[in-house]
Formats: sequence, structure tokens, C-alpha cells
Amino acid sequence: MAKKVLIISTSLRGGSNSDILANECAKGAKEAGHDVELLSLKGKDIKYCIGCLSCQKTGMCVLKDDVADIMAKVKDAEVIVYATPIYYYEMCGQMKTLLDRLNPLYSTDYSFRDIYMIATAAENDESAFEKAYNGLQGWVDCFEKASLKGMVGGGGIDAANIAASDVGVDTFGHKMLTGSGKYLENLVKDRLGVKVRSIELNVNQRCSSAMLSATDEKEAIASGSFGVQTALKGTTGMMIAFHRTDDADYHITYAPEDVNLICNQEKTVPLDWITGNGSDIGQQFIDYALPLIQGSVKVPEEGGLPKFAYRK
Repeated sequence: MAKKVLIISTSLRGGSNSDILANECAKGAKEAGHDVELLSLKGKDIKYCIGCLSCQKTGMCVLKDDVADIMAKVKDAEVIVYATPIYYYEMCGQMKTLLDRLNPLYSTDYSFRDIYMIATAAENDESAFEKAYNGLQGWVDCFEKASLKGMVGGGGIDAANIAASDVGVDTFGHKMLTGSGKYLENLVKDRLGVKVRSIELNVNQRCSSAMLSATDEKEAIASGSFGVQTALKGTTGMMIAFHRTDDADYHITYAPEDVNLICNQEKTVPLDWITGNGSDIGQQFIDYALPLIQGSVKVPEEGGLPKFAYRK
């Protein structure tokens, strides 16, 4: 039977190791048919409990921040999964602060029954997780209808953003190539025991105007103009999408689309664009990409260096 699952990622670093595992948990729960929401505490305003105990009388917290919305989600969920990095053999501070602030739920008709923990630590020993797990057990013990069902621990993770089996993920949880260099660095270091340094080219690829094509420049100006016009009409929460026609001539139109349908989705290259042995790109990919790199752009220079525009 499908259950309502709330996964709370308490790390404040986007794409952290515990965040990676939280995303994998969400993916698996969705594939199992459950109603899943993944909530990150990153960017949330969560004040410290001041111990006034007003909530025991009113059922509400006197502090005004993001906890009220989080608390409503916790109350309605049937299954709650807390994901945390291990700091000094304990759960992270923001997770403990949130648990303290959930005190108003004590006397309510809460729905949660099954509680789980996901934790990551530098040390690869079960004892590294014990205090954090016992801390969560203490919170669960206060809710007699709930029980702590277990924990998934990722030990021996002594570098940032490497918990994924292949590559890292970004703030939205997307797999991204930028994690592969660090992953390979650690793999070689562990297997061969040698000093390794990885250098990734993504920053230059993203930022260098010298790699700009005429198509890039034209579409950047057009999409920026369309975005400004869309914003002036009062449209918000949208992202400017490029719609490409399928005919022989390359043509792009622009339209506002829900940002969550773009940023929170993983998009893959069609497998038939890759050669059968997986070692090269096929003609379909070339046909798709070729129009995107047409034309060169003369970068303005001053004193032999690129001259960029600055907003004052």
C-alpha cells in the first residue's frame, strides 16, 4: 500500500553526501509507488527553541519562521526519513534544532508512524553513528504512536560530494559531470596509494566568452529579451525554454515554462545518439549539435585582454 513519505535532508551544503543519499532514497521510494516529498533545510529560516513551553498550551510556536510549514508536512506524513551528516559523532545542529522545534506536535493527532535515519560520516565504523541514532530515538520516544525503524549509514566518506556511486549531484539533486573528477581522484588514491590532484575544465567551458558561437550569442540576447518581457508582464516562477523545430532548418522559439519542470528534472542524451559500443557519438548527435556551434564571435579586447561589460 502506498504511503506518504517525507524525506528531510538537513545538510546545508547543496549536493552533500547525505543529500545524495536522500535523493537516492526518494528515487527508490517513488519507484516503489509511494507519495514522496524531499525537503531540504538549505535556505530555511529555523530559529532555536527558546523553551517557553507556550506550544504546550496553544499547540503553536511563538517563533515566526519556516518551521510552521515544515511542521505541517511532518504531521501529515506517514513515514519520515531524516538525512544528516555526522558532526562530532552527532547529528548536525540544524537537525537537532528542527527536532526541538517540533514540540508542538506532541499533543496533536500526528500521522507519522515509521521513522528512519540516513547518515554519512568520515569514519567507517558503526560507532560513528550511534549517538546520532540514539538522539533521534529520544525524539521518537516522545511520540508513542511512532517508532524508529532503522538507519542507512554511509561510512568512510571523507571528502565532500562523493557519496554517489558514479558522479556527484547538484543543488537540485541532478547527476552532473563535475563530480566525476573528484570521484576518479579518490578512486586512484585509494587503489594505488599515490598523491592525486584532479582538474576539471567545466569552469572554463561555462565562463569563457572565447568559446561562444554566433548561435550562442544570438540566442542569449533573444532569450534574455524574452525573459525581461515575460517578467514585465508579471509572470514569475518560470524559466525561459528553447523550443526547437524538428524540420531540416534550425529554428528556435521561446516560451516560459515552470522552473520545476526544467531545473528538477534529469535529462539524458538519447541512447541511439551514441554508437553501439558506447565509445563515440553518432550522426544524430552531430546533426543536433552542429547548428549550435555555427559562427564565431569577435570578443572585444582592451590591452590584449577580453573587455567585459560591467553593471554599475
